[in-house]
Amino acid sequence: MKKIFLILCCVITFFAVSHKSPIYDVIDFSEGEVYAILNEVPGENDIIKVNDKQKLKEYGNSLKGITKRLNGDVAKAYVILNKLSANIIKINDENGMIEIIAYSGKLKESKEIGGENVNVQIVIKKNELIIGIPVIFDCY
Repeated sequence: MKKIFLILCCVITFFAVSHKSPIYDVIDFSEGEVYAILNEVPGENDIIKVNDKQKLKEYGNSLKGITKRLNGDVAKAYVILNKLSANIIKINDENGMIEIIAYSGKLKESKEIGGENVNVQIVIKKNELIIGIPVIFDCY
């Protein structure tokens, strides 16, 4: 009985650790604006404002990423990174704009940039946070 219990615990732990969420499962729609990105080099019609998770799910494989814009600062950026259990890969600070590049094992999507897997990019300028998953595809 003890052996079966241990095997069951290992199986449950494997699935809990190996489960990665799609983009739309980690987005908080309660504040800010969320945009679906439908092309890695987005044109005017490839960036669409969405209001709920269901709308993001409808884009399916066409969804290349999301961009979320909201009020915030560095402290709020770290709260978001903490919720995603993201590891910071790089921080750039230029002309009052801070860029944080990170990787979260909780997310399915990622891009390889400079030999590193990346799936969270946050830009902080003035009092605005711009979050891209896996990266920010539009202008910031």
